[in-house]
Amino acid sequence: MRLRVLLLVGAIVIAQSTVLANVARADEYVQIGTGSASSGTGIGARTTMTAPAPGPNYPSGTPTRFYWVGTTLSDGTFIQAGYEDPALDSDCASLRWFFYAQRAGTVLAWDHGACGLTGTRQFELVNNGYDTGLHRYVWRARLGGTLIGSPIYSTSYTLPVGATGVVSEVSTSGTFNHSGMPGLPSVVYDIAVQIRLTSGSWINSSTGNVHRSSGGPFFTPCPPYEIYDLGSDKVEVLSDTSPLFCYPNGTTLW
Repeated sequence: MRLRVLLLVGAIVIAQSTVLANVARADEYVQIGTGSASSGTGIGARTTMTAPAPGPNYPSGTPTRFYWVGTTLSDGTFIQAGYEDPALDSDCASLRWFFYAQRAGTVLAWDHGACGLTGTRQFELVNNGYDTGLHRYVWRARLGGTLIGSPIYSTSYTLPVGATGVVSEVSTSGTFNHSGMPGLPSVVYDIAVQIRLTSGSWINSSTGNVHRSSGGPFFTPCPPYEIYDLGSDKVEVLSDTSPLFCYPNGTTLW
C-alpha cells in the first residue's frame, strides 16, 4: 500500500482550514481526533495515550490502525509519531511505535519499533537543537523521553500551535464499502495536546476542536467513529453505536 498525505482541518490543524497533514497507507481511510485551534508557536508537541487493544479482524480485508500526535512545522514539514497496529498480513502481529515525516510530497522518514509495545506511553515531537554544519534545526520524536526514529532537518525553529493534534486512524484497501466498517478500539489521549513553549515549559492546549476526515468514496460515519470529551483536556476516540457524541468536524470540545 502506498503512502499518501492527507490534510487535516482546524486552525491550521486537523482539517482543511489550516493544515495538519497526515499519512494514510491505503485506498480508503477514516481519521477522528482533536487538535488545537490556538494561535502562537511552540518548539514541541506531545500526547499521552493508553495502548489500544489490537484491532479486530475485518472480513473484507486487514486494516492498519494508527494512533498518533502530529504537527506541520512552519516550513511545511509534517511529522507524526505514535502507536501502529499493523495489518494482519504484515510481519508484526502486535502494536509497535512508528515515526513518519514528509515534505512537499517527499517521504523523509518512515520508521518502526519492535513489535509488542504496550502500556500508557507519551509520544513527543520536539526541536532537538541546531545542526551548525547543515544550518538546519533538528526535529526528533521521543517515546517516554527516549529518541526514536530518524532526525528531521528543517529550516523551522517552531511549529504553529494550530497545526498540531492527535488522531486515531484506520486505513484499508477498498474495504469500507463492503459489509461494514473496520472498528477503532478505544484510546484515551490524556492530556490530548500539550505544547512546549520556547522557554522549555509544557502547557496544555487552550482549545481543542473535533477533527473528522476520510478518503475514498464514502464519508466519515458517525456512528460508529466517535470522540468523547472526558474533561480536563482529555478525550477518548473509539467506535461506538451511540449517536450521542457524533460531533461534526470543527466542533469545539474545550
